[in-house]
Amino acid sequence: GSAKEAHRVTKSGALMAFKWNDHSIRLVKVLEMLDPWWEPLFGHGVRPQQRGKSVTSWVMLRRRDAERQLSLAAE
Repeated sequence: GSAKEAHRVTKSGALMAFKWNDHSIRLVKVLEMLDPWWEPLFGHGVRPQQRGKSVTSWVMLRRRDAERQLSLAAE
């Protein structure tokens, strides 16, 4: 996936600003999928002015190091 590729092409300690709109998949689920490669540092959600249930969220992610990758591979 894209998270794995972004991890592959970035240097150790890289940061990534991540924007997500949860029309069908909640941010929590997406962050679980990103977890092997990216660590969430902080973020916030913004509700639109219209009557809708979706939320646009911004999260700052930090690239996980190789040691985390090795421990996940062993599991």
